[in-house]
Amino acid sequence: MSKIFVISDGLPNPDNLLGTFEMDQALALKSIGHDVYFIAFNSYPFRHKRKYEEKFGEYKGIPYIYKSFPFERRPLMPFANMAAIMFRGLMIRAIDKFGMPDVVHAHFIYQAFLAAKAKNIYNCPLVITEHSSLINRDNISPGYIKMGKIAYNRADKVICVSSALQNKLKLHFSINAILIPNILEIDTFVYNENKNRRGIVSTSNLVPLKRVDLLIRAFAKAFEGKDVSLDIFGDGPEKLKLQKLIDSLNANNKVKLRGMATRQQLAQAYNNAKAFVMLSSTETFGVVYAEAIMSGLPVVSTLCGGPEDYINKNNGLLIPVDDELAAIYALKSIYKNSDNYDRRYMGEELRENFAPQTIAKRLEYIYNSI
Repeated sequence: MSKIFVISDGLPNPDNLLGTFEMDQALALKSIGHDVYFIAFNSYPFRHKRKYEEKFGEYKGIPYIYKSFPFERRPLMPFANMAAIMFRGLMIRAIDKFGMPDVVHAHFIYQAFLAAKAKNIYNCPLVITEHSSLINRDNISPGYIKMGKIAYNRADKVICVSSALQNKLKLHFSINAILIPNILEIDTFVYNENKNRRGIVSTSNLVPLKRVDLLIRAFAKAFEGKDVSLDIFGDGPEKLKLQKLIDSLNANNKVKLRGMATRQQLAQAYNNAKAFVMLSSTETFGVVYAEAIMSGLPVVSTLCGGPEDYINKNNGLLIPVDDELAAIYALKSIYKNSDNYDRRYMGEELRENFAPQTIAKRLEYIYNSI
């Protein structure tokens, strides 16, 4: 059994997804016998409406320390170095409270940078899992290049969640990252027989990278005059803009922005729908596609990176990024042919390969190999 500090940018809660992927791994590692602690440092800017706060607590049996210290992130490196000083203090308090860890496992480039800068105070292996869409690009900003070089070069192992991201880490940083995908919530997202499925569903943050605007326009054209609905779950800064787009297309009776939803609420929505569509410009893994597939929904995704590892002709369609005509055709096709997919079995491979204990065992092997 190892004592593991999982480093995150937030704690999961109903209002946002920060820390969700990291907590999934923490809970999975705990389930196979490890002593796991959660270190959450949220330094997102003031506009994200977070207050100064530091507290200890427990989440589903995982002890945590959480610090919120909002300030701006531009210019990137000066503020990142300030955040690193704050994070060092948080790590010292975490060690005082929980004891010295055997492994520190940081997620996403920003938290990885903070953990790498503080490595001399915990003096144990540092493992990084990279998920960030900021890295899944052909061109990365100079600040993130500098940050990545510090983080990845000080890490003992670097993991990534998709082959697309693995290729980008090799291209930009000459890092041979180990591919271990995200954990899926296999007990919540399950197939249930329903012969009265209707409509299309989508789930994403309402931000430009998710191209929800493209989805709404393509849907309106694909199903003009047809009794087909589109339910979009999620929240974000583009919500008002997207609602205005829906209004301008006279699609209020067909397209609904449903807001944030729990995993249980999403699972219920998926079991009532015929198909799932999201047209992101970039995804490092795309958990929501996988959750939909496990629920028996064929999906439409763009060729945006991560989803290409597991979306195939048996569970969906892949189309070019930012291609409205392709999106219109795919929407019509997936809806018309949705019942021709084997809903019951399309998610079994994902369920087996991305199960919590499967991923936890792979992480355990990495820790033991250092």
